[in-house]
Amino acid sequence: MTGPPMLLDAHCHLNFAAFDGDRDAVLARARTAGVRQLIIAGYDAQRRALAAELAQDNPGIFCCAGLHPWALRGHEQDERWLCLQLELLRDALANHPSSWCAVGECGLDHHIATTQEERTFQERAFVEQVRLANAAGLPLVIHAVKCHERLRELLDATPPAHGGIMHGYSGSAAMMPAFLAHGLGLSFGTPLAFKGYEKLKKAFRRILVEAPTKWMLETDAPDRAVPSRGRAQRGEPADVWEVACAAAEVAGMDARELAAHATANARAMFGLPPDASLAGGCDG
Repeated sequence: MTGPPMLLDAHCHLNFAAFDGDRDAVLARARTAGVRQLIIAGYDAQRRALAAELAQDNPGIFCCAGLHPWALRGHEQDERWLCLQLELLRDALANHPSSWCAVGECGLDHHIATTQEERTFQERAFVEQVRLANAAGLPLVIHAVKCHERLRELLDATPPAHGGIMHGYSGSAAMMPAFLAHGLGLSFGTPLAFKGYEKLKKAFRRILVEAPTKWMLETDAPDRAVPSRGRAQRGEPADVWEVACAAAEVAGMDARELAAHATANARAMFGLPPDASLAGGCDG
């Protein structure tokens, strides 16, 4: 097989501390693998600032501004804290609008939020971020774990006006139409490359047929690695080519053709310029 086409990692966390020691080398490996663009997901105010700095220094890096549901842990009884975080996010979107291609990563995670108090707190943060995205004219990047039916209810009540993606999709094929109806695409990651995950692979095959412009590929690095690295290792944006090859096998397609479709879909969803490309490195 010849080398990969221009690839795009639709969701990673290059601003995480796991990359602080070798971010330039990580970017160099990504370019070697064919990655020319990547999107850094937002997490909290501190990591949002680093993401914006990385994007400013490198034309192939784009970033989102958001408040991750994991960042809410331990603050469930602190309403003032949440109000402050949402105000900081609102200011970032208003004062630096060209820095962001989406609002997120936001959403629900019922794996870590097990009490009603925790889940209600997550829901409040999520709905407010949907409203911020609508006001800013931006798509959403949504984190959803063991909560798809409740998430659907919240989206029905407060619809996103500019679409977005369900990142690292883990829902069923049957749930897809509910999210597609809100203009949301589905982003698929490293689980496609592992044995099993038949529910996920069924959803992937279905979206290829029913919504061919509404899917893309991601790594969610550093949290998820591909089989060639091993589950316990750090993932990198370079791994998106292995994800593309695995996805092509699931779909019965040529890997280069599938990767090109994934890249085009992500660019269209987030409004990314096709000529912007990763520079050699940008350690922050």
